Amino acid sequence: GLAMPLAERRARLRRLRASVRHEDLDWWLTRQLRDLAAVRRGVVPPSRRLRDTVRRVEGETV
Repeated sequence: GLAMPLAERRARLRRLRASVRHEDLDWWLTRQLRDLAAVRRGVVPPSRRLRDTVRRVEGETV
């Protein structure tokens, strides 16, 4: 079966809880409305995950 060390499980749970506290309904709705407005204008923003990944990779290559 799958196993994960207790320390890693706790760290992941802390990050998940912090994300849920920050990314509440107001946060989600604001992002959705912003993204819909961008689509309407013909400007589709990149996802946060893609943007963060690109920044991380660019930082690693410097």
